[in-house]
Amino acid sequence: MKVEKISINKLHGIHPFVSSYWAKLKEFNNWQNEAYLVESDGELFETLVLYKKIVFKKYLAYIPFSPLSIEENYLLTQEQLIEILNSINEQSIFNILFFRLDLPFSYGVNKIYTNKFVKNRNSIQPDLSVQLNLKKDISEIRASYKKRANRNLKKNLNTIFTTEVAPTDKNIEIWYSLYKETAKRDNFQIRNLEYIKRLFNIKSSIKTKLIFSYKANEVVGGIIVLYSKKEAIYLFGASKKLPHISPSYSLQDFAIDNMKKLGVEKYDFFGIGDDSTSEHLKSLTLFKTAFGGEKVERIPSLDYPINKLLFRAYKLIEKLRYFVYR
Repeated sequence: MKVEKISINKLHGIHPFVSSYWAKLKEFNNWQNEAYLVESDGELFETLVLYKKIVFKKYLAYIPFSPLSIEENYLLTQEQLIEILNSINEQSIFNILFFRLDLPFSYGVNKIYTNKFVKNRNSIQPDLSVQLNLKKDISEIRASYKKRANRNLKKNLNTIFTTEVAPTDKNIEIWYSLYKETAKRDNFQIRNLEYIKRLFNIKSSIKTKLIFSYKANEVVGGIIVLYSKKEAIYLFGASKKLPHISPSYSLQDFAIDNMKKLGVEKYDFFGIGDDSTSEHLKSLTLFKTAFGGEKVERIPSLDYPINKLLFRAYKLIEKLRYFVYR
């Protein structure tokens, strides 16, 4: 196996979270970064590693949705993953306390991990999601929509107008006002405005769309979609609560059609709840599954400690913080 440190600009950007775009975006939140290319058994994998100092000049090394096969057809064994992490630890300029991995959905929940990895109670990235195959014809994609989606799209007909808009400061601020309103109504935490603006200001092969729904001349909903050449992610959404109509359905239908026209192969609704989740997540899950995609599940975030003693102390503090702030 060969593990080589590379420039973040050499990442292929197959997945939006494994790209120079994501590295530059996370710099806004004080994450530093490195990228690595892995050759194993004749196959190539790439990974983005994000670093943040946590204690005693030690760093958390966070790996989102990678190592990722460049051909997307191959999975790494546990032994290969451990070999990669150890090699990164040797090459990195950062003093790593532990790695935290969110493996790609392709690994699934049946992938076995040993006691060398520590499974987290709560993942950074979603464990469950819905993904829509965009390789099919758009008529076939829409034919897979469930009654819930078709019913709401029919209600919106001749009432809701949906279109892509330029991500100007004015339009982003209009969307952000809706975002705050939605967060207050549905009780979730939000990103700050500068972070949202930064989404649209990074030059990269990864692109971002801002899509609005209008009722008459009023903006009643909007979503932000992040996409690479292969995969789109529904990143953020906001909408007004209106009687008898739901702009959210028109927004998703427009985004799906738009991504299909751009040649994107997969649309990820990015996160659903399970049977034990709150009522809000249950309704969100019903909404996201209404478009006929495939439910996917993956292993929760895994930790791989480098300094086991300090790692155990850190995990204890992390657990206490979870119970205090949950």
